[in-house]
Amino acid sequence: MCGKAMNTEIHTEVRGNDRFASLVAFYEPDDERLVATRHVDGHVTIRIGKGGAGPRRELSPEAAKALAAMLTTPSKEAK
Repeated sequence: MCGKAMNTEIHTEVRGNDRFASLVAFYEPDDERLVATRHVDGHVTIRIGKGGAGPRRELSPEAAKALAAMLTTPSKEAK
């Protein structure tokens, strides 16, 4: 598996309107951001980089559904 992640997230914002919804997680000390956006047509993009300006990657519909399911399913530890 993977090693323990370094948790330096300082805050998270959810932004949106009738055309999109975005989750932005801000990290210190170098201003890296994780930006996940659901667009009006339903496709999902992610970016990871300084200031949220990393390369934009589109998730396939299958990957977007799997991500949504993973994020909404409680872990065994949370019970």
